[in-house]
Amino acid sequence: MSSTLAKIGEREAEMARTQKNKATAHHLGLLKAHLAKLRRELITPKGGGGGGPGEDGGTQTGTSFVLPWCHCVC
Repeated sequence: MSSTLAKIGEREAEMARTQKNKATAHHLGLLKAHLAKLRRELITPKGGGGGGPGEDGGTQTGTSFVLPWCHCVC
């Protein structure tokens, strides 16, 4: 947990020292996304274990399964 807090501090410091203009907008966006991911990990830490009906995490219905990320029946 402390390493996550350290990473958050590093990202915030890098954002503070990065000049804000069109050339750095993409880099700042990536930093914001990574910062959001780290903050999300603090709120809901990664759980171990798991393993559902299939290796890809789909919900099994009969002989087909629904993939939750593409909303299609395969």
